[in-house]
Amino acid sequence: MKKLLLLLILSFFSTQGFASSCPDGSEPTKTVSADGSYFEYKCPVPDGKAVSYNDNHELPSRVIPNDATISLYEDRKTSFLKNRRNQGRIYSIKPKGNAVQFVNEVNLPSSNLEHQLSEGFILSYLFYDDGVIKYNGKAADGRFNRDITDETVFFTHSTGKSITSYIVGHAICEGYISSIDEVIDWPLMKNTLYQGQPLRNLLNFTAGDRHTVDAKKRHYIMGSSTHHRSMGLDTIAKLLDGTEAKGDEVFYNNVLSDIIANYIIFKAGENYDDLMRNVFQDKVKIEHEVTYEKHKKFRQYFASYSYQMTRLDFLRVAEAMMRDYQDKTCVGKYLIDSQKQAAQWNKYRPYTDDANLWLHNYAKKYGAQFYFDFHGMDGRNIMATDGYLGQNMLIDLDNSRIVITNSAAVAWNVETYMLNVIKDGKLPNDAIVVSKVKGQRLKMHDLLLTSIEASDAFDGRYSFNITRGFNTNEVHIGNGYIEINNGIMTIAKEGRTLSTNSIDLYDSFKGRIDNKGNITSMLRITPMCGNVELQDLEFIGNIDRQLKYKCGEYMGFDLQVILKLGKKE
Repeated sequence: MKKLLLLLILSFFSTQGFASSCPDGSEPTKTVSADGSYFEYKCPVPDGKAVSYNDNHELPSRVIPNDATISLYEDRKTSFLKNRRNQGRIYSIKPKGNAVQFVNEVNLPSSNLEHQLSEGFILSYLFYDDGVIKYNGKAADGRFNRDITDETVFFTHSTGKSITSYIVGHAICEGYISSIDEVIDWPLMKNTLYQGQPLRNLLNFTAGDRHTVDAKKRHYIMGSSTHHRSMGLDTIAKLLDGTEAKGDEVFYNNVLSDIIANYIIFKAGENYDDLMRNVFQDKVKIEHEVTYEKHKKFRQYFASYSYQMTRLDFLRVAEAMMRDYQDKTCVGKYLIDSQKQAAQWNKYRPYTDDANLWLHNYAKKYGAQFYFDFHGMDGRNIMATDGYLGQNMLIDLDNSRIVITNSAAVAWNVETYMLNVIKDGKLPNDAIVVSKVKGQRLKMHDLLLTSIEASDAFDGRYSFNITRGFNTNEVHIGNGYIEINNGIMTIAKEGRTLSTNSIDLYDSFKGRIDNKGNITSMLRITPMCGNVELQDLEFIGNIDRQLKYKCGEYMGFDLQVILKLGKKE
């Protein structure tokens, strides 16, 4: 029965992923899977053409887009905002004309950033150090339909959760909310699990609401197929009617952040607009309009946490937060309290293979919608926000350093471009680290392999197998021999098979092993984990263990490619 269920799941996954038309308009080719158990639908890999992965204005998180695709989705964002404005679904805070211009020095040298901005996925990079912008970088002109400028609008995504919390701090200081421990007494939510809880629980995501929100799609109330922002808050309240809190574990979700945003409206009442102007016009001193998308069926409550603002206004928000904290203003004390009471973050995982793609993987604590206590910087006061696809703020509250990134894809190293910069006050300036081949990410040989020192301790010839794994179930996709010479690993020309691609792709394999058996390697193949494009698979681990490349999750199954070395021949 278990095998039958697995085959059904795999078949569903395959047909759902590939049965529709290909991004370029062509029809997918139906083929039998490597093990003969189900059908796969394969599309041609585009070369320099824009790919539409969905009907949305945002790229999926695991996509590695080429420039044409980035351009397509940037245009979609512009159209989305225009349509929402025409529908009357944009809340706007206009600038007051009091914006303070930043002091800019000549950009510090950084070959990494230069290459990233000319060919990579970071669209805007700002390094602020003690009141001065020491690196002000935008994606190279001519890459996209619209050049990235100081007027380009970026979506904050979940960074807006932190901004919403910052507004809560102002609402407390202006007397609309009594404290972070204020008990929720909201007629709209009187029959829901949130009524009677302290505001602190909501801000910390410890409100015991895991059973009410779809864990896979955290914009959806359990049992509803409608995005929470496409329904009124009254409808959300009805869906939550009769619910009770279950436990106090951290459950990160998007619905609750919008509920908090509307709680501010409830408490501020007719003074809500004044509150928002006080924050953005008088405190932050924005230079350009700041907006957010209203709920579709907005009546009394319409707020959302995801803002739209320009790159330098991102920095102005971060700077205002930092100054409040340092000066111990009323709002600063709110931030300090948020830091002191922050709970252990359940997604702290700095040692996993793909940790460096998301800033939140390095935070040990989470409090009031902010990340605190970062790996490798014990005892330092570091505060961060983390938004979808890399809309990030990292703030060194001790040394007055800030790094702001706006990005098109999670395909760059947050350690290199953010954490180490904050830690040491230096920009990355190694050899070129990122290049793109047919729109894909390719970590250069020198960077990938120099992380360990090659040793001849394991020189010899080893058989290997590559499988595509779904939890404990594996599908064989390739095999051959790896030869190690002076610690340098290559795949032999003879005796190799690869069901997903031409065996010539084995020539892309680069690897190195040290005297303890630690391995870092890269192979460029199609993993068949929900897409049909070539990907750079990084197999990092030890010779005595399976080398795993995690490529996603589906219906509770871990999707991964596994490379296992046999015994030395």
